[in-house]
Amino acid sequence: MSDIQFSEHSRDESRFTGECTGVIMAKSAKDIAAALSLGEPFAVQGARTGITGACVPDSCKALDLSGFAGASGMREENGEFAVAVRPGTLLSDLRTMLAKRSFDTQGWDEASLAALESFKNAGEFMFAPDPTEDTASIGGMFATNAGGPASLLYGRTGDNTAALDIRLANGELWHVERGEYAFDEGGCCKLPNGKTLRVSFPESAPLLNPLQPRAGTDLIDLFSGSEGMLGVAEQIWLKLIPKPAVRWSVVFFPNSIECATEFIDGLLSAKEGWECSLTALEYLDGNSLSLFSEFRENQTRLASIPEFHEGAKCAIIAELCASCEDVAEAALGEMLELFAEAGGDEDATWAADTEDEIEKFRQLRHAVPEAVNSTIDKYRVDCPTLTKLAADICRKGVPLCELIPGLTEKLESTGIDYALFAHAGEGHFHVNLIPKDAGEYARGADFLFGLTADTAKRGGMIISENGVGKLKRGLVAGLLPKEQLELMREIKRFFDPSCLLNPNNMFELPL
Repeated sequence: MSDIQFSEHSRDESRFTGECTGVIMAKSAKDIAAALSLGEPFAVQGARTGITGACVPDSCKALDLSGFAGASGMREENGEFAVAVRPGTLLSDLRTMLAKRSFDTQGWDEASLAALESFKNAGEFMFAPDPTEDTASIGGMFATNAGGPASLLYGRTGDNTAALDIRLANGELWHVERGEYAFDEGGCCKLPNGKTLRVSFPESAPLLNPLQPRAGTDLIDLFSGSEGMLGVAEQIWLKLIPKPAVRWSVVFFPNSIECATEFIDGLLSAKEGWECSLTALEYLDGNSLSLFSEFRENQTRLASIPEFHEGAKCAIIAELCASCEDVAEAALGEMLELFAEAGGDEDATWAADTEDEIEKFRQLRHAVPEAVNSTIDKYRVDCPTLTKLAADICRKGVPLCELIPGLTEKLESTGIDYALFAHAGEGHFHVNLIPKDAGEYARGADFLFGLTADTAKRGGMIISENGVGKLKRGLVAGLLPKEQLELMREIKRFFDPSCLLNPNNMFELPL
């Protein structure tokens, strides 16, 4: 374990900058335990790809887990596999290991080696969550409960976690198996150390996911999304699922927002009768497409993506998986009919049925947030304090024909550049404002607070996917019912009474 000072440890992809007083490079579980034994606060970091400042130190050290990476074991039960990975493992590296079925097995026990042999002789498997950034660390994905477009079918990182080894602030190491520890109706959860966590459940519906357990919540799901505030994950057992036999992706280019929303709402109704599954359904507004086009000019990796169809006002990316091509073709035919009924043109579509082509479409979706960040960086040259302003809100069950036009009109009224994209199948919107100067930043921050407050009044989730971190803790303080905020603080006090882990995430100290 060594202390090193690095300026890059003071920021994440949000462009939010904190104060890092030193860096502890952890390359083993012993290093993590040693760091905790110091009794000093630190921010836990992996790849620093987050966008809310959760891993950014706030006048403390950083515990860098990027060197604590790789697979540490595998297990099989009734033909189902799970792989154990260390928190610094990158998603891209995990995907490579799974695709090549090649792992560094040094230190693996006999049971893991036996499971690996079975895995090599089985079909193709994958880890389902697919956040925008494939260089995200698995530890960071677990800490923020990252999902991505495929969460429509597969859920998020926590849903795909079978077990967890986590080091608490007091030095205890817990092994948590999914299904062994869960909250009962009275708010009690038995713990691996024999103690019991008792909380009072608020009567109000939760406005965000982190630290809001209810009856039946698994202990793993309490840790997932807690932004490293309750413990440091040392080993995460990830569920692996068989790759679908057939996977197709289609991009539709509607000629109006009305066409887009009618098509999406119709598609969400129709899919319930399909033999196949809709894996992802993404919406990109016209500003997102424009930002992508500008960004692509200097990105050779995006050059193979075709030019958008003339007259396109937005884009919808749909992915489906099926047991055979006939089933997929039937679903695709119905999708094209629905698009035509909404006023779309069948020629204004792209379709892909190979991994390489599907990946191009995913690059389109994944590059839009990069384009937003790149634009912010240009404006930061003249105004270094700028960060992206983003809302991460969810209104499940509300028809998009009621949501998207109104949200677009509100964004236009700000006079600030923006990009709107969404996991449309879940009613989950990423609202991005791109301020050019301090004045626009202040106006934009006020607008997003009002937008989020309105979402809360209408029963939506005010923070759905990317976490709270330090950038959005004002939303928690200003909009959360007191009993929900107190529940979060109560859980933090139980696991980390001295506030050593990621201080000032979600809410400001003191507790």
